Amino acid sequence: RAVLAQYPEARILRCGGIYGPGRSVAARFRDGDFSRAGSGNRMVTRIHVHDLCRLILALGRARAGPAVVNAVDEMPSSNRETFSHLERVLGIEVPGSWRTAEPTGRRVVSMHARSLLGGRYDFPTYREGFAACLAHGAGR
Repeated sequence: RAVLAQYPEARILRCGGIYGPGRSVAARFRDGDFSRAGSGNRMVTRIHVHDLCRLILALGRARAGPAVVNAVDEMPSSNRETFSHLERVLGIEVPGSWRTAEPTGRRVVSMHARSLLGGRYDFPTYREGFAACLAHGAGR
């Protein structure tokens, strides 16, 4: 509110967890780094860096638009859901209390991102995004 009061033309992006090539929990787990698995069963909202860049550019080009946009993909998910998916995809076992803990946190969704992105995300959920990250190579 303070920023918009000072700069009425400003546009604010509230970004979820940014991931992409060289930076994803999928690549960390594949490489044996389970440091993120100790965070319990949190709800996580994320966005692939490619879609975030597209969103920034679209918002910059828009003559009018929302003052605040949640820059998140279409599927917030719990660590339980995400880590279970990665176990199946990677054929590994992810340690930690995420299996039994109740979800904490909240789901954040975006009312504007899809329309700003021309009706489609390139990576609408972590599933497509993580698959692209894993296909990108072994580096984190």
